[in-house]
Amino acid sequence: MTNIYAPLKRYFLSLFFTLALSLISYVILNNIVAIVISAASIIFTIIQIQSIYAMRNSCERIRKSFNFFIISLVGMIMTLIITILSVFKQNIQLALFSVIIMIVFACFSIVADFQLIWGLDELIVKNGYNYPQGKIKWIFWFSIINALISGSLVNTGAIVQALIIGTVCSVCSLWLLYEYLQAVNEKENNQI
Repeated sequence: MTNIYAPLKRYFLSLFFTLALSLISYVILNNIVAIVISAASIIFTIIQIQSIYAMRNSCERIRKSFNFFIISLVGMIMTLIITILSVFKQNIQLALFSVIIMIVFACFSIVADFQLIWGLDELIVKNGYNYPQGKIKWIFWFSIINALISGSLVNTGAIVQALIIGTVCSVCSLWLLYEYLQAVNEKENNQI
């Protein structure tokens, strides 16, 4: 059994702080703040990737998720650079191009999340965690629900409702991951 508590805890904390930064970005609408938050998000993404790298030997799906997260990170960096250029040059075409790049690399991020979550689910039986199998998969489904509903709401101009739905889905996902983290901690502590 590969111990995953320490890297999974770092992964959880980086998701928590990413959510906090996201909420701040909605409260403080400023281009400079948006760039700083984007840069901080890249740092938290690097922490997530490092955490997944540390867990990669626990199962094949988590190993695959690492590769997709690397591609997502490259996309985030490219998007940040293009966004900075579009802000300083006030170029709408660059801003639109950054949105397109963001969407493309978001697809890689979705595949990475899928592989990671399904990998964590496989570890429940493999490592004997006291956590219901299949429950952790709701993290992935909450992210899909969030993307579909929030995207639809934003398109209709209901930004506040989209923010509320997104926050609720993210908090539910964090809670599920927290419960899973506690089950992992319990099993690894009993192993010693």
